[in-house]
Amino acid sequence: GDVYKRQVEEKETAAKLELKMPTVRPEKLDAVRTYLTVTRGISPDLVEAEIANNALYANGFGSAVSVHRDAEGSVYGATWRATKGTLRGNVTGTDKSRGWFYIGDLKAARTFVLTEAPIESLSYYDLHRVEITPETVIISVSGSSTPKELLERIAAVGEEAKIVFAFNKDAAGEKAAMRVLEKYGRFSLLSHKADHIAGAIEVIPFAGRVEFKISKEGDWNEDLLAARKLERAVSYTHLRAHET
Repeated sequence: GDVYKRQVEEKETAAKLELKMPTVRPEKLDAVRTYLTVTRGISPDLVEAEIANNALYANGFGSAVSVHRDAEGSVYGATWRATKGTLRGNVTGTDKSRGWFYIGDLKAARTFVLTEAPIESLSYYDLHRVEITPETVIISVSGSSTPKELLERIAAVGEEAKIVFAFNKDAAGEKAAMRVLEKYGRFSLLSHKADHIAGAIEVIPFAGRVEFKISKEGDWNEDLLAARKLERAVSYTHLRAHET
């Protein structure tokens, strides 16, 4: 449908445009830190780890830039999110089919958690720390469609692979989770080929396990902010109990 048509158009556009990564502006980084930790409720240690990993930085506007990399660490673009207002977008020349924002080791991973945006990945990590192992990678697919190249990489892991579709609690997120799967006794991953506009679908055999996790609120960051609010309420209750 329209989502896959857009995915192919983005690939073709990225191939034509030269990648122009925004200049790193360390003096603007505090704005990014404040936005992610205070406004978005993400743990400071996680934010600092991603900054140290060169996966997250500030551009000249003070926007948060999330870097798209492949498993080897090569950069294929980025998404940016304004720290004031709601503007966001992809860096010119970004190739979503070859690189993604992810937390963890994509090369060594056996569990692949797919989210819709970098902030969703960061929020999911914070909410599920007890479940995350060194073999877990959380990947933002920057939208609600999963690139064929990424599905092929995951399928190549074999029976040890586990995919967690962690999309948002909305129609687009739920449809995205169902759209890429079809059951044939075992699961197979469905991906539209470049000529998908004519209706062609490629089946990628998948021998691993599949889970679906849909956020309770509108998205994973809303879930995280709700959890932070509850933490503050509990802390306040304990404080008052000690005072009386």
